[in-house]
Amino acid sequence: MIYRQEVPGRRELSSLIGSIDFSSRSDLRVADEISRLAGDILPRDRAERVLRDLESLRALHAREVTHA
Repeated sequence: MIYRQEVPGRRELSSLIGSIDFSSRSDLRVADEISRLAGDILPRDRAERVLRDLESLRALHAREVTHA
């Protein structure tokens, strides 16, 4: 049986990603920090998905702010 090595901070990062709703500037700052750290903490495929999801959420937030 193969066990994935636990990377320090992975669980906390996953929890943080799940809590972002981009309703405030602080969420945007958190997203920037996650983008910066994702490649160092997460496996490459997961980091790529996280970065892609964050970009989509940023774009959605920008559209909502523009139309508000």
